[in-house]
Amino acid sequence: QHRGFDWAEMRSALHDWIFGGQTLRGASTITQQLVKNAWLYRSRTPLRKVRELLIARRLEQVLSKEEIMDYYLNLAEFGPNLFGIRSASHSYFGVEPQALSVDQAALLTWFLPAPTQRGPAWRQGYPDARREQHIRWTLWQLRAQGYWQTPAAPTAPADENPAPMEGAPPEE
Repeated sequence: QHRGFDWAEMRSALHDWIFGGQTLRGASTITQQLVKNAWLYRSRTPLRKVRELLIARRLEQVLSKEEIMDYYLNLAEFGPNLFGIRSASHSYFGVEPQALSVDQAALLTWFLPAPTQRGPAWRQGYPDARREQHIRWTLWQLRAQGYWQTPAAPTAPADENPAPMEGAPPEE
């Protein structure tokens, strides 16, 4: 529901960094990440961010959200030297992307913010409570937004409204 960038999320990240003493976190939309991955360098500079915002705004004017997501998933890094959803689904699960289970697809979303760290750790079988929480949150979001109609889908407790992924997903 944005036009290439999310001012509220950028303000929140900046506020957390300045007043909360937290590490500066990313606040990029999928569109911004696509722009960075496809056309810009990866360094974190104000000039790159301005260019990213301008290109993202234009991209949102000429492509649908579905097209942006398609391009992003075909360029995104899912592990060390593992680019694109097809490579990831073959490498991690031995199947084409359309054959991924909902659980497998949710797991692949875990890798995207830090693919070189998260991908190899998962492959080596390290337990990770945050990964499991992320997967539950992703599945809950799919159901809540009407993308997944399976009766066995996890649901949030009736008295809870899960926070965005930057916070912890709902506990079951």
